[in-house]
Amino acid sequence: MCYDILVDGFFFKKKGDMTQFGYLDLLFVALASVFLFYSYSKLVKKNTKTRYTDHPLWLGMPRGLVLFLSGLQILAALGFLSAFVSWIIDPPLEPETWRLRLTFVNLVLTAGIWPLAVINNYPAITMGSLLLTAWASVQLLVWAIMEQNPRWWVIAGVSCLCLVTVFADGIVWNAMYAQKQMYDANFIQSLTNFYASHAKSP
Repeated sequence: MCYDILVDGFFFKKKGDMTQFGYLDLLFVALASVFLFYSYSKLVKKNTKTRYTDHPLWLGMPRGLVLFLSGLQILAALGFLSAFVSWIIDPPLEPETWRLRLTFVNLVLTAGIWPLAVINNYPAITMGSLLLTAWASVQLLVWAIMEQNPRWWVIAGVSCLCLVTVFADGIVWNAMYAQKQMYDANFIQSLTNFYASHAKSP
């Protein structure tokens, strides 16, 4: 009984020709939005004088690469939203949609944990959260490709997401971050000073 309520409530429920919005959709979207806003607001404060593309967490990447990855991040965000909205409005026909729901939850949680971990200097959690986010993104792409009625816009959107979460974050950023942690003695101190000055700014 409880399981049926959860399953029916998460995605859109279809009854006859009418489509009803599941109450758990609203709850999940609300909680995910609050959590992500909170965690990333700790990372990028609105009163900073530092431009996004000059943020120290780009780890000294060439400016051209930073601009390219920033553009990819926008496409990734749009891709994620398009997939999420599309799957809510027109749920997959597969019976085991709980796997898709858990993947979305995993993606949001690990994406939200990363800013908190990197700010507080927990290297293992920082890199692990990006790897779990990458894994969840790949699972979404597999689902998009394998569902009974594949949607090209969902596949394209989730592919953009995977470019960022798997290649840019999971591989490139993690490798550079690990190298900084091991060989750059000034990295942690400079990052600590950056957020300390952040907190004191009016």
